[in-house]
Amino acid sequence: MVLEKVLNEEIINKTYKINPKITKLSKGVFSFCSDLEEIVIPDHIIEIPDEAFMYCFNLKKIDLNNVKKIGNYAFAGCTNLSEIKGLENVVDFGIYCFAGCASLEKAILSDQLTLLREGMFESCLKLEKIKFLKVKEIESLVFSGCASLKEIVVSDEIEKIIGDAFLATDGLNLVYQKQIINNFDDIDLIVRKNGKLDVINEQVKKKILEKKLN
Repeated sequence: MVLEKVLNEEIINKTYKINPKITKLSKGVFSFCSDLEEIVIPDHIIEIPDEAFMYCFNLKKIDLNNVKKIGNYAFAGCTNLSEIKGLENVVDFGIYCFAGCASLEKAILSDQLTLLREGMFESCLKLEKIKFLKVKEIESLVFSGCASLKEIVVSDEIEKIIGDAFLATDGLNLVYQKQIINNFDDIDLIVRKNGKLDVINEQVKKKILEKKLN
């Protein structure tokens, strides 16, 4: 049984109780429900679809229980979302799924997670703590605009980081073992090579190549 679009007038006492018979949520099911402040996802529902809670401006708390997958833009624009229970159980995140969650302060992610997709935490202005143990790749704009984030410790398994993943994060230290990177303005790509992080600037490479050819 699929839960279709929920209207704002169906929100009672700032929450919504999902019928136990519901096995799946539809795309955008709670989007723009401005009266929704708190919700518990039943433990038999394992996926939050695309745009499910997008622009639920007053959503503050959610318990994900056994959710394993969160779709694209699922919580984008939830500016008051500050508490997410069960986040550590999720192993697949869509693009921009928490973009604009300006009140979110911490995110503890699954040790099975290997990829942080594009824009995942973009503009999470209060995000101070992020933990991921097995991530191998960080895509574009993942932490862009996370102004409160001061340190990210990446695992020994990291393979590739797109340079603009940390756009507009002044003061952020990226730590890999004993190596620290803290200036991301001119970085196009970061890769692990010979036991350390290698910073690549495509413009510099291009100039060197042009100089050699001349």
